[in-house]
Amino acid sequence: TPAPIVDYLVWTSLSQLFAERTADELSQLRVLDPSCGCGAFLIGCFRFLIHWHKGQLGDAELANQCSIQLMEHAFCGCDIDSRALRWTARLLLLAAWQGTRGEVHRSNTDSKIPLPDFKSVLSCRSFLEPAAGGSSVLPEPEYDAIIGGPPFVRLEALHRSQEDRLR
Repeated sequence: TPAPIVDYLVWTSLSQLFAERTADELSQLRVLDPSCGCGAFLIGCFRFLIHWHKGQLGDAELANQCSIQLMEHAFCGCDIDSRALRWTARLLLLAAWQGTRGEVHRSNTDSKIPLPDFKSVLSCRSFLEPAAGGSSVLPEPEYDAIIGGPPFVRLEALHRSQEDRLR
């Protein structure tokens, strides 16, 4: 999905979702990308979080930390391609690093930035199938928002080939 479309969909959706919510309400937020691929929409969500937190807090380093915490528990992604999910985790780490690198260099301290665990929000499976053993990284069966690109299969073909799963 082209970056301008990702940005438009993410910013439009999350701006509405974040409007007039308290910090406690945001801590209960759940957002899903059911077919995340290499994570374009999840990375877009993370960048939105950093921008939103900077506007709320005014401190770039604190904004990045708050964004990482929210991303680690509120945003989830599924995909059937394990390689794509590994790249998603790496790209999210790079986005987190990009959000803090300037602040660490300006502070002239040896402070260690904890490495976020973005792998915990990714599930290698079809969104249409329950996780093995009934457990899942997906925190709840209900979400406040579902965001992502369109499926890259013809819906008619999906309906014919997986009719029982679609119910």
